[in-house]
Amino acid sequence: METLLLYGSYAAVWAFLWLACGLLVVPVVSRMPPSSKAHENNIMYAGQKVAASLKAWAVGSIANLALYQYATMPTGSLGVAFAGHPLMDFAGILFTGFEVADLVLGLGYGFLDATHIVHHILHIAIRALARATCGFGLLAATLMAQETSGLPLNYYLLMRHRAPDHWSTRAAQVAFAGAFFLWRLLVGTYGTYHFVYHARDHLPADIPSAQARLLGASLVAANVLQWYWGVTIGKMAARVLRAHAGGSKKKAA
Repeated sequence: METLLLYGSYAAVWAFLWLACGLLVVPVVSRMPPSSKAHENNIMYAGQKVAASLKAWAVGSIANLALYQYATMPTGSLGVAFAGHPLMDFAGILFTGFEVADLVLGLGYGFLDATHIVHHILHIAIRALARATCGFGLLAATLMAQETSGLPLNYYLLMRHRAPDHWSTRAAQVAFAGAFFLWRLLVGTYGTYHFVYHARDHLPADIPSAQARLLGASLVAANVLQWYWGVTIGKMAARVLRAHAGGSKKKAA
């Protein structure tokens, strides 16, 4: 109950910020070209992108710091990786609180499709399971460091149907593809592999094996979803780069 109240309080704060950002961006969005997608012209769509960027910056910064700490630990510290980490506990609360708020408000405003709903639910479940065990610091860091890719993503999602040919929209798309590959595919896959491969030998004795298997299955499912998206994102970024290269050749000629 205490954990639910904690997540609920953070979700309420994020929901307030989500809605407040929607009101604060009115003067800026009113000067932008309209989106070709009707739901993106709802001012709360822009507010969600600003709130999501704040979350990505906060959670990603904390998680990347924790990853650096793990990377600089002496070799042979596998047991430490399965223990808790104070930074990741706080980042996890921020992350899960936002995901809950974003799921509820996103559904309410009709911003989420079925794939994104599954994505939200999987990540809320994974984080809740990890916190219930009071451990898995490295796993939590690899999961939440993936939020770094949200910074270029949110700008791209805001502008792709407003100014798709603007240089900043294309740059954000390519930057997101690069960040996605680094954090969500490489770092995320390593985190899943590390947990699944080493959990049997280094799982704390008080963690039920059934709970660990459920967490492992959720991680694999989430990772498969990331690779599915990664192929599509990579193809889109490649098209942008080819178009840019073709345009540069024409200008040179």
